Amino acid sequence: MLLIGALAIERLYRQVHAAPSHGTTAFELGLAAAGFLLPSIGSALLMLGGHIFDRVTVSSRWTPQPPRREIVDRPGRLA
Repeated sequence: MLLIGALAIERLYRQVHAAPSHGTTAFELGLAAAGFLLPSIGSALLMLGGHIFDRVTVSSRWTPQPPRREIVDRPGRLA
């Protein structure tokens, strides 16, 4: 992914600096996105390697809890 991202950036550089000057195309925007996303994902995979899907313990604060039922007392309301 790192190599593909580097190739996308290199291709984008050559295309943007080519004469004659032109407006931005969808292809250039796609190359820019690929040039950012692919190296980002590739570097994360390079650093984490096989541990990317390891299970980790999560605090009880962030685990799903059953919904709380609150008792609301409405004073002054006739039954």
